Amino acid sequence: MKYSMEELSAIFFGIKKTLLDYSDCSVEEFNNEFDRFKHFEGKHFSDNDYYVILVYVTFYSGFTASTVERYREGINKYFCDYQKVMQYDNYIFNKIANDKSMIKNKLKIKACIENAKRVDGIVKHFGSFENYINSFEPDKSDENLFVLIKDLQKFGFLGNRTTFHFMMDIGLNVLKPDRVIVRIFERLGLINKIDESKYKLNDYFDVVKVGRMFSEATGLPIRYVDVVFVIYGQLDHALVNSVCSKENPRCDICGVSMYCNYSRESKETVNNALKLPKTPSKCGTRILQQKLKEPEKMISQNDEITENTMSANIKKKEDAKMSNNKSAKEELYYEF
Repeated sequence: MKYSMEELSAIFFGIKKTLLDYSDCSVEEFNNEFDRFKHFEGKHFSDNDYYVILVYVTFYSGFTASTVERYREGINKYFCDYQKVMQYDNYIFNKIANDKSMIKNKLKIKACIENAKRVDGIVKHFGSFENYINSFEPDKSDENLFVLIKDLQKFGFLGNRTTFHFMMDIGLNVLKPDRVIVRIFERLGLINKIDESKYKLNDYFDVVKVGRMFSEATGLPIRYVDVVFVIYGQLDHALVNSVCSKENPRCDICGVSMYCNYSRESKETVNNALKLPKTPSKCGTRILQQKLKEPEKMISQNDEITENTMSANIKKKEDAKMSNNKSAKEELYYEF
């Protein structure tokens, strides 16, 4: 880690200040919207709460938050009670899949039904879903956390990245290493840049560890750290304006550009481009060569004009001389 705790704190609060300075919302509106994310850790959930969180993590996977929010009413209509969902048959499955108020993704719908059955089995075995989570003692060590991660991946649509999302939403000390946070951390030089297709569980956990350091440096819950970074880089939030987007980030207004490799490299690219000599195109080169030849052509033409003019003048003088001699002879003739 190349930054001190003081610098990490400065980065986080610089990002938050930029969000407030360049958005239409007031500090009060910002706090009303996002302070709820400060109260996830240590929160107790019912068995059904855990299931609903699973449902939303499933639908958020691969979709933007705004897309899922548009279908929230349909999701809540069909997937609000795991004991009811586990009874769904093919008829209800097809009804959900063809409902205009639902996201029409059959794999996700099927996963939500199958996950309801898994939740029911866990509750029957452990007494509650919370007992199941606590049995791994995930807060005691990262080794325990990794064991829980592997076990949670028995649920549909919980992969390396989405498992962290689920664990964050149930209050564990992790953030979700989604594309937005990975992009910002890479630009700040906080993690190594890796091709997304090559990301492994340990790579995602490196992102989580950086999130924990921001939490420690600021004294804020990691869930709140997560949401501030996400809205800083995500385009579709209604209340605040994105700054560190994937395409055309607003480095000109970013309050932490002095820490950012992307901003530094972009400036160097522009400066190097300004230093490059301008090379004319093939067309421009041809025109330039023609222009350079024009003076030679003009000189040649002028030489021809001068030579012709001189010849004409000489001829005129000779004609005039002969005319004068003839006139002189005639005059002499008359004098005699």
